[in-house]
Amino acid sequence: PGVIRGSGTIGDKFAWEYQYPVTLKLDGQQSGSPPQRFIFTLRIQQTDVRVKNAGLEVTQVITTNAN
Repeated sequence: PGVIRGSGTIGDKFAWEYQYPVTLKLDGQQSGSPPQRFIFTLRIQQTDVRVKNAGLEVTQVITTNAN
């Protein structure tokens, strides 16, 4: 499950920083990779509802190795 790590105003818009764990395992036809653990951090920010129906958009994604 993810967690909200922070929130506040950036400029004139409210934003949240949301983190959640992700495990990626790549499988090809002849080879694959072992599972890799990452932490994804998303900055979600308010936006104009005339542009995005939900009034929210992801403005930044940061991927960090969790191993």
